[in-house]
Amino acid sequence: MHSVEQLLTKLNLTVVTTFTSGHKCQTVYKVCTADHRSLVLKVGTDPQAIAEIQKNLRGYDNLRKAGLNFFIPEIVDSNKSRYEAFILMEYCGNCFSELALRSKKPHRLYERLVETVSSVYSVSKTDGTSARTFLSNVQSEICKQYRRYLQHIFDPTRLIESLLENVIHVIDFNCPHCCFASWDFTPQNVFLTRGGVKYVDPNDIVVGIPIIDIACFAGVIRDVQKLPGSASGYGLLEESAFATGHMLGLSEEKTHKLFNLGRVLQNFLSARFRVETDKVRAHKFFEEGRVYLEKIVQ
Repeated sequence: MHSVEQLLTKLNLTVVTTFTSGHKCQTVYKVCTADHRSLVLKVGTDPQAIAEIQKNLRGYDNLRKAGLNFFIPEIVDSNKSRYEAFILMEYCGNCFSELALRSKKPHRLYERLVETVSSVYSVSKTDGTSARTFLSNVQSEICKQYRRYLQHIFDPTRLIESLLENVIHVIDFNCPHCCFASWDFTPQNVFLTRGGVKYVDPNDIVVGIPIIDIACFAGVIRDVQKLPGSASGYGLLEESAFATGHMLGLSEEKTHKLFNLGRVLQNFLSARFRVETDKVRAHKFFEEGRVYLEKIVQ
């Protein structure tokens, strides 16, 4: 097993800066090669970080198989073993959130994102055999956030338990088609480069119903991060969700319910990660999630 320093020496890399936004893998660097090319090095030496990198590598492979090589950064080198794993990949610049904060025309960023991702959905369109599993996993994740982290704090009498149980009966989980979808499609994992939109740190499951992703992304940029231009950006993303639903053969009613399901997921996750640091805001997100649940089962 190499130390990070030994790996840097072996690959002939110099650290430029350390990124601190990772959760499962804290060892992520912007590095420079001997010929002054900027790259990103993600290293895992503990079991959780190694598993994260192995999952990323499977995700990149699955995205290539879906015809989406243009959608991911160039992987310069990688390795995985029982004791360590790393990915050395293209440096894509600032993430979407940082670009929006710095842009004089943030609306154009949302337009470009919607344009590019629409082509991603078209290229990766396939039959709907993965839809039921994907949507069932979304529901399970929502229930986990509620029951494990939120219920005992914000809903001790379990008032919304029946709403959660009814979702599976209200939404028909059969869909004619699927395409690229990932819960980790976030403003931190999306980059706008000269070569187009790039998506990093994928899960290994990359096919499903992207209306969930779009709803989560829209909620984060407007309600969580409150990025410049996010009000109009939310509208563009919502329009994109309905266009994507039409492409996948979904009715407007079902697309609307799925978009609301994505907003429930995003709000419950946003509440869960703020319970310890900002309980007031966490409660606000929880209540917004409850409202979206009610809209689904109406």
